[in-house]
Amino acid sequence: MCRSTSVRASAAKLLLTTLFVFAFLSPAYGQTSLPKLSPEQLDTLLKSPDQPTLVVVMASWCGPCVEELPRINDFYNEYRDTGVGVVGLSLDFNPAAMERLLTNQPVDFPFYWLGEKGISLLNAVNVPLLLVLQKGKPVKRLQGALNKAQLRTLFDALSSKQ
Repeated sequence: MCRSTSVRASAAKLLLTTLFVFAFLSPAYGQTSLPKLSPEQLDTLLKSPDQPTLVVVMASWCGPCVEELPRINDFYNEYRDTGVGVVGLSLDFNPAAMERLLTNQPVDFPFYWLGEKGISLLNAVNVPLLLVLQKGKPVKRLQGALNKAQLRTLFDALSSKQ
């Protein structure tokens, strides 16, 4: 067997072992209180808000997502009286992973679990992904984490478009 085949076989074994451990041996696997959304519920959620809404699409394993989450929560608390809504969506394979993150970094806005099906439903090729909704219609897609100044500008724009 050539070296590259051996390396690929070892990498495949490692990947399968890792997936098995995370998917099946995690004590909280499948047991979560994080609300789960079906594709139909997601569609309803995205079309329903009358107020300007920021949809935060992320995963617990995404460093920039985790770093951005407290900033988004701070701005949500600052702007929610102006009618701005925020909704979080998790793309984690295991909903318990996001639940653990939200236990350590609580947020004051609703958070739902979509799982990996959300990647194709939202065309979320990169996370974090921020979707801006106005009157139940997507008006902007922002990929990548935003700094504090960029988030302030975004929330200012949302609050002035009521």
